[in-house]
Amino acid sequence: MAVKAKILLFKHDATTSILDRLRPDWDKNKDFQLIQKDGTDLAVNLDALAINVVVNIIVLSPLLWLSGRAIVGKKKAKFTDALFIVIVGTVVGALFGAFFTGFLASIIQLILWLLTVKYFFDCGWGKSLAISIVAIIIFAIVAVVLGVLGFTLIRFF
Repeated sequence: MAVKAKILLFKHDATTSILDRLRPDWDKNKDFQLIQKDGTDLAVNLDALAINVVVNIIVLSPLLWLSGRAIVGKKKAKFTDALFIVIVGTVVGALFGAFFTGFLASIIQLILWLLTVKYFFDCGWGKSLAISIVAIIIFAIVAVVLGVLGFTLIRFF
């Protein structure tokens, strides 16, 4: 299935006259990335994407790095590789998710994420899946521990 799409990246500061000519109904108070898919406009907030990338870097990079070091070793699993995995995975996932939805799209996004882990950590598909699963388990443990600590701190105050 081929999708014809036009992606326009605009900021409302210096390109106002161009925006007025291209889209008279443009909302000048927001910075959006307009994606047209078969004549339908899909708006992706670039600010939210940037915040999502930063939060994912803070949360997921150390977890991927730890699970990568545990599975493929310290020579193949560098922290910078974990950073690149998170950045590429988040951006590609957001752009892919803007065009496609549904269960099949989620499976394709999972495959793209595993491909990113496979490429940067220089491992096979099985180890890529294992790294991702171990990172999820570590995240769940950290979330539970932080939740329990936060709950007990709230109870004391």
